[in-house]
Amino acid sequence: MKKTMIHWLGASLIGAFFVCAPITQLHAQPIAAEEWQPGADVLTLRQAGKVEANAPLNTVEVVEFFSYTCPHCATFAPKLSAWRTQQPDNVRLIYLPVSWRADMLAPQRLYFTLAQLNRLDLHEQVFADWNNDPNSLATDAAVLNWALRQGFDQKIWQRTYNSAATSRQVRAAQQAFRRFELQGVPSVVINGRYALIPSEQLFDTLNHLVKHEQQRTNARP
Repeated sequence: MKKTMIHWLGASLIGAFFVCAPITQLHAQPIAAEEWQPGADVLTLRQAGKVEANAPLNTVEVVEFFSYTCPHCATFAPKLSAWRTQQPDNVRLIYLPVSWRADMLAPQRLYFTLAQLNRLDLHEQVFADWNNDPNSLATDAAVLNWALRQGFDQKIWQRTYNSAATSRQVRAAQQAFRRFELQGVPSVVINGRYALIPSEQLFDTLNHLVKHEQQRTNARP
């Protein structure tokens, strides 16, 4: 087992310890469907259930829990976006930022504000800006200054950033993270049933689980 994988797993043994862990070798050779079996990189969740409870039954929900403060999430983001372009319409990719440190709170609200203002085209730029200067996004005031540099109207930004809707989304993301008993980012959850641990075969495993869930939901009466 890779050292990085052990590092992530170690978090599950210490309830108060959370990590940002790398996903290694994302271009590993694919495994033939008839050879694939769920391995140590797949966790079956004890408290199953989709994040979007009202989603159509035939929708396969793929949720990435992440933080803009996590460099491994930054590396993973464009690869996951590219993966989504290859999926059918009934595969829904959802991003949920989470936090467990004070400097993660403002970037968490930043994501939900961008989503409400239909500006997720800036998603990967936020990762880059944090990497260049974490202090530029570590507080509410710093995030406001960042937003103004992107051309947002100050009143609209502050109203959305400080809104009850944004607070509800933050709480919902934290609740889902705790419900699934996740201990690190990036984490990928499929249909609220399986969580993927960072591994060399992550995208191969993800593809097989998505196909499995498509077959399972389509077989329902």
